[in-house]
Amino acid sequence: MIGAGCTLQELADAPEIPEALREAALGMGSRNVRNRATVGGNIAADRPCSCLIPSLLVLDATLQVAGMDGVGAGLTRQIGLAEWLQAPSGLILEVKLPTADALAAGSRRAAYARWARTATDAAVLGVAVSFRLQETSIRDLRVAIGGVASKSRRDHKLEKRFESWPVQASVDDRPAIEAAALPFLLPDEFGTVGADFRRVRGAALFADVLTAAMDRGGAR
Repeated sequence: MIGAGCTLQELADAPEIPEALREAALGMGSRNVRNRATVGGNIAADRPCSCLIPSLLVLDATLQVAGMDGVGAGLTRQIGLAEWLQAPSGLILEVKLPTADALAAGSRRAAYARWARTATDAAVLGVAVSFRLQETSIRDLRVAIGGVASKSRRDHKLEKRFESWPVQASVDDRPAIEAAALPFLLPDEFGTVGADFRRVRGAALFADVLTAAMDRGGAR
């Protein structure tokens, strides 16, 4: 469990968290901000530049929330992050990562990366993936992207496109991944940079993250 009041720097420094989540926490480039910004606050703000939401989505995060609609006073409820983001309500108390053990055991792989205009700037784009391997193919792929649309969300079209993608291609044929992803990235007009740039750069970032997760070899 990760407390909602945990700062991003505390999260990055925690030795037991998945590496993809550490990468996301460090995606908030300024240490001064990381020392003040909290896990709960980053989720609740639900901004397209959120450093945590893409990674938490592909890691199947669930939230412990108090005071949700339909929950009595003083009671709490556990709800998946993806579901909570559809209709946010209540106070986030904790975050749970059910995939953490699978990542540690090497049965799932995950990675996160971002693109920003400067090292300390907020992310313009953030991409996270997680998947497991079945023989020589990617299976049970999860992809979440921030910055292409106005909110960071799972991209089910990309997941479907790359489900069963051959492992060897993922490692050795990065341009093919980028080209295959490009038609599925359809940016809206809410970004801080142009839609055409976000489309092209988003496809490149996705290819980077997918190959990074493959090269990670199942490590946390």
